Amino acid sequence: MKMATTVALIKKLKQRILASRYVVAKIANAESLMLYYHIGEDIEREISSGSWGDKMLDEISTRLQQELPGLRGFSATSIKKMRFFYNAWKDSDLIGSTVTAQLENPKLTAFFSVSFSQHYEILLKTKTETDRLYYIEQTAQNFWSVRHLRTEHNNQSHLQALKMPNNFTATMPKPLKN
Repeated sequence: MKMATTVALIKKLKQRILASRYVVAKIANAESLMLYYHIGEDIEREISSGSWGDKMLDEISTRLQQELPGLRGFSATSIKKMRFFYNAWKDSDLIGSTVTAQLENPKLTAFFSVSFSQHYEILLKTKTETDRLYYIEQTAQNFWSVRHLRTEHNNQSHLQALKMPNNFTATMPKPLKN
């Protein structure tokens, strides 16, 4: 009897720990995306005003490394990607609210569940916000890797999905959809 209770408690604790880790990861990813968006915004503002050009990104990257030793993910190339990310989403209403509001909005949950690398891949291959949102939602729902995302882009699955209407999401029980 005591062993069964211990096993049940361990199972319950494990579920809580994993659920909490998932929430923390989502919040951290959302915060990172917001950081990259705002860095892209700052860089775009300076370049657009003519204060300096693209070459300055190498200097910024080097200085950030000096100021914050061990900092990763802020090479000149990464900063260019952040600028690209900002420019792609600056006219959208998707980015701008608080992290809490973002995580509560079902439309934004998928957006902030997708990694920056996946976002960048989507932005490279799509032209419209509708197509971007399709790939973001599919990536979040189906846990696509960047490699699988490239395959879906090459197959133009966003166009295939429009051609084949079905009632899959309405009729299939949620646990079986994935």
